[in-house]
Amino acid sequence: MSLEDEYWGATMSLEDEYWGATMSLEDEYLELDDNLNYLQSRKQSIEIEIRRVKNEIEDVKQAILSAYEKDGECPVNLTVANVPPKPIISDEELIPERFIKVTKSVDKSAINKAIKEGEAVAGVTMSNGDITLRIKQRRK
Repeated sequence: MSLEDEYWGATMSLEDEYWGATMSLEDEYLELDDNLNYLQSRKQSIEIEIRRVKNEIEDVKQAILSAYEKDGECPVNLTVANVPPKPIISDEELIPERFIKVTKSVDKSAINKAIKEGEAVAGVTMSNGDITLRIKQRRK
């Protein structure tokens, strides 16, 4: 084999390696671009939801203030309460039989009790709980 043949063989082999690495990086770049588009869309949706909730809260505050200015007393009772965590069933097929009711529905209260007692239940994850705002109109 001549020196020129060895040079071209080595050059072609090197080009193949660089081409493979470049294609892998380009694939990863496209995947990251897709993920970025999804995340930007999700961020925009969350921003819209935040504005909607803030506007609703502002509307309620304005309605309460208007009623207070009109009648001289707060027209509602406000209560903030913590909602305890609850089981979220991710795969009913993994729930142990003792948590399945006869009608073949999941017994969430039994699962919740078991989890509170420290038992891990397959097919269940727990929510983080929630906070609610209750507004009741005062009776005159």
